[in-house]
Amino acid sequence: MDFMDTLGHFIEKRAVILLIIVLLLSTFFMSLMPRLSFKTDIRGFLPDNPMSEANDRVMEYYGDAPSIHFMLVTSTNGENNVLTPGSLKQQYQLIDRVKGLSGVDETMSIADVVNILYQYNLDISGSGEVTVDETRNIGEAKGEKDYEEIQAKTDLMFGILNGTYGEDLLVMLKDRLPMFSESSLDNIRMLISLLFSKEFSLDEPRAGATIIVVNLNGSLGNDELKELVTDIHSISDEMDHELVDIEISHTGEYQITTEIDRATRDTMGVIVAAIFVVIALMLFIGFRKPSYVFLPLAILILATVWTYGTAFLLGLKFSATMVGVIPLIFGLGVDYPVHVSERYQEELGKGRGISESLRTAMKHVGGAIAICAVSTAIGFFSNILSDVEPVRVFGITCAIGTSYAFLLTLFLYFPSRFLLDKRSKKSPLLPHKIRKLSQQAKNRNKKVHHPFFTRFSYRFPLRVAAIAAVATVLAVIGATYLESEFSMKDFLPEEWESIQTEGKIFERFHAGSYTQSFVLVEADSVATTEIYGEILATVGNIEDDPNIVSVRSDDNKTLSLTEGVPRLAEMLFSLNGELLAGFHLKADGSMMDDCTDADIKGFYDHVYDNATVIEPLTGQTLGEHARTLLHRNTKGVYDSTVIRIFVTVRTSDDARNLYSDLGDDVPGDSKADYHITGGMILNVATLDSLQSGQIKATLICIGVIGLMLIIVYRRLALGLMPLIPVILSTAWIMGAMYVLGMSINVLTVTVTSLGIGMGIDYAVHVSERFREELRKHPVNRTARETIGNLWRPLSISSMTTIAGFSVLLLTPIPIMAQYGIICAFSLLFSYTAAMFVLPVVLVVWGRRQDGGKDLENKKEDGGGGGKGLGGPGRAARVRLPTTGGGTTITGHRLK
Repeated sequence: MDFMDTLGHFIEKRAVILLIIVLLLSTFFMSLMPRLSFKTDIRGFLPDNPMSEANDRVMEYYGDAPSIHFMLVTSTNGENNVLTPGSLKQQYQLIDRVKGLSGVDETMSIADVVNILYQYNLDISGSGEVTVDETRNIGEAKGEKDYEEIQAKTDLMFGILNGTYGEDLLVMLKDRLPMFSESSLDNIRMLISLLFSKEFSLDEPRAGATIIVVNLNGSLGNDELKELVTDIHSISDEMDHELVDIEISHTGEYQITTEIDRATRDTMGVIVAAIFVVIALMLFIGFRKPSYVFLPLAILILATVWTYGTAFLLGLKFSATMVGVIPLIFGLGVDYPVHVSERYQEELGKGRGISESLRTAMKHVGGAIAICAVSTAIGFFSNILSDVEPVRVFGITCAIGTSYAFLLTLFLYFPSRFLLDKRSKKSPLLPHKIRKLSQQAKNRNKKVHHPFFTRFSYRFPLRVAAIAAVATVLAVIGATYLESEFSMKDFLPEEWESIQTEGKIFERFHAGSYTQSFVLVEADSVATTEIYGEILATVGNIEDDPNIVSVRSDDNKTLSLTEGVPRLAEMLFSLNGELLAGFHLKADGSMMDDCTDADIKGFYDHVYDNATVIEPLTGQTLGEHARTLLHRNTKGVYDSTVIRIFVTVRTSDDARNLYSDLGDDVPGDSKADYHITGGMILNVATLDSLQSGQIKATLICIGVIGLMLIIVYRRLALGLMPLIPVILSTAWIMGAMYVLGMSINVLTVTVTSLGIGMGIDYAVHVSERFREELRKHPVNRTARETIGNLWRPLSISSMTTIAGFSVLLLTPIPIMAQYGIICAFSLLFSYTAAMFVLPVVLVVWGRRQDGGKDLENKKEDGGGGGKGLGGPGRAARVRLPTTGGGTTITGHRLK
């Protein structure tokens, strides 16, 4: 460690200059803090893989799918019915204001349907004449007459749907009102199945709650959608005094992410304050001196400021996962000044001066924490292998943070410690004198030979090894059963409005679990009979899958929310059956025997630009609908088509089952490429990416750290031994996750690299001290001296770090609280493996180096006290320089 010794001299001579540089850098990074903002984007969690790329092409070719915002409408009137005229009026008043917001494409609600009927004057008992007044709306209804008309139109709609009004009336209305065409009625039936609870019946149209579905423009940016959702929520809050018959609650993707951002901002303050207090308390208990509390805290605060400032300069995105960076920097960064302080006080306790003690601490502990810092950074940097951007950003930020904590320990703590203690002999600035400090350290040193720690490693090696082996085997078995889950809802507590509302909608309404997935079909040209036939067969296969949304029509026909180009043929048939037959296609979209590629191309050309309105509720034309299913490139070639599928999935297992079913539905051998993507299926890609990234990161991390240690120690065994407790603790934490019922998610996926980064710290400190002591003592005495000297600093640092991570239990964000528990357990396991298992390995190795002799039976002051790690055996007693008082210090502790 000659370099560290030289660095110690440099820091001592340039102490003031180094502190000025640190102050200037800190001022610069602090100036960046007001510019930070935490923004969570669900799209940002999608991995960089072919499935996500296919989804991006769907969005590019067919437009971004609308983002859905749900408003749950609950009746508060005496009839407990949202279908009363008063309730429908208030629903439409809310909808009308929401539609006025820029970015709202459309709304779907029962009030919208009734409002269209309200605009028509139907003479159903006389001539059948129909007139329309589009300026009327139920939101402006006044008086008993208007209310009676709203009720009559509601009764008419449900009467038509359940057959109460008879076939003759339906035939008359179909001729005069496009809304009552067969396709429109099917759409209304599907809409009602979405908007009302699962137990709703057309025979008794009464409901205590309904849903308003708001389609937001999917092409808007993340921030714009969040602002739009906030505006929608504000409108319902402003109208609360007007909505006397109904109560509104909100949920949806961007409602959830908006609340996550708010929770993140609120949580940041709580976490910083709590972790600051906890670590300050732990440091005071450990050292009982203000400077030994304030200086480490200053390092942690500045390391955090520098980290966030650097992340901002690098353009890293700040999402909810970045909240975990603060406890990580505080928890891991505090280890460095703790170990330095302990070794510094140990040297003072031997009677050495300030400069000599600091340089000795720099030489022995500084080298160890340098190895720890590099190993920890490697552990976190390994997350850059993940395909999920927030995981990569989290790993990079944590690596930067722990590295800054190390650098500030060298260039802030060491010079500050030197200047403060140097002044203490002449100035009353410090509450202690150096002699008093030395005496306290000396008195504490007398108590460090705790028998539980110091004798365990060499008295019961087989028991330790057996317990560790059994625990590891059980943990590995449990780890194989770990499940992967990913949902933005994991970031919010269950009692928040969006989560409560989402739960109610999912439990009571079909719409709560509806999401849209896609099968993207790409080829040089999809306008061929072969590919058209494949798509027709695929749509037919999909309709039988258990997760597909479907309802029954009056003729007991299954209507599924699955759309592909064959459905365009059905729509064209309803407009002009003869024209469809001209393309040699049947009414159900299937091909006649003489259908050719030219027919398919001609059919696509005809529907692609067709301006006929096919959806009276929304005014959508056949061409607009065709362009949501077909893509024509600039050369006029139809190079892709998409099958849109509405599915009922909520859990990751549901998504995996759906993905498997769709994989069986598409043709196995085709000239076209079939890509399954979209919706919850992308969660499967995210989870698979998390798991594969975790495996890659763990293996590479262990390999790189092992190689680094081998190079540093120049011995294969010494390089690999510190990895043993790291591997054990990593396996144990995975097993603990299974026992605690936790799953792998965007934060817990980093626990293996985190465990490696943290666990290697303790292992390196034990290995380094064992090397140092083995140059002076026999093996068993070396083990006692190693653990006797380290149990206190390791215990202080581990307990402080554990307490720091435990602060995350205070956060209302469930996934962060879970992460805090996992990190605390990971530290506990790393500490246990380093304190109990690693000494066993080191003792066995040390005895093998000396030919298996029982070195403990030799006199401690005799020669041949073991083979030094750096060369031949040395004497057990080492002559060290004398202190200022002229006292000669032996190589072991003062007694």
